Amino acid sequence: MAANSYRDETRTTSDIDVLMTLAGTPMTDIESSLHELGWTTTAALPEGWLLRLAHHRRGRIDMVATLTDYEVGALARAHRVEVNGLPVKVMAVEDVIILKLVANRYRDIADIESILAAKPALDRAYLAHWFETFDLAHRFQRIESATGQS
Repeated sequence: MAANSYRDETRTTSDIDVLMTLAGTPMTDIESSLHELGWTTTAALPEGWLLRLAHHRRGRIDMVATLTDYEVGALARAHRVEVNGLPVKVMAVEDVIILKLVANRYRDIADIESILAAKPALDRAYLAHWFETFDLAHRFQRIESATGQS
């Protein structure tokens, strides 16, 4: 959903990604609450910080718990939008790009290309800091060059 906020053409997706702070709540407690609400959960990683949720009426969600200072900061930078009359926080465009570069899947690269094609204003200093921290500058430069955005 966040990537679609920053590009000209919408890409359909089969799930919603949610980044959340656990605030000391064990993931097992969150899982139990979700089961009570009719969700099925599958731990996608043994550490338990990624849950894949499914609900027969509400669809699918990938729930990711914040583990790093970067993720906590990215949540703080998110801004509120309204979706179907409900307030939703959406990641800043720079954080969408960073997270997609980290994932580095074909569809993530394509998402970055389409975001760059829409020419959003980017905080280049913020990007440079995190690109250096996560060693992502080369990936981003390759995408910018390939799309003629550099």
